[in-house]
Amino acid sequence: MSMPKGKEEYLIENEKVVAFGISHSEKEMVDALNNEVFDKIFDIREHLEIVKSLSDTGFDEAVIMERLFPSGDKEDWEIGEAYAQVYAETNLNSNIPWGISRDIKNRSLVCQGRIL
Repeated sequence: MSMPKGKEEYLIENEKVVAFGISHSEKEMVDALNNEVFDKIFDIREHLEIVKSLSDTGFDEAVIMERLFPSGDKEDWEIGEAYAQVYAETNLNSNIPWGISRDIKNRSLVCQGRIL
């Protein structure tokens, strides 16, 4: 499944700014939020790679995943960032190689290298 291009709502092009806005139907948005955006915001693919690399330790992969990458409620802006990232990667031939959880700028949210 991939995020659809959506309906173009506006396009601004001049010598200083290029911007566009799109919209998705409710079904398209819910599908994206429950699939690609969910995977992106919780860094599922990257976390699974790390957990798989620890498979020879003998620990249960589910326990490793929970301890290293606790899931929690996400802020609205984090969901919006993930949505935009998935859109850009799917429709604009972009590659953003870092997860949102590794790009949080607010130092008060970070304690001993772990997002609270």
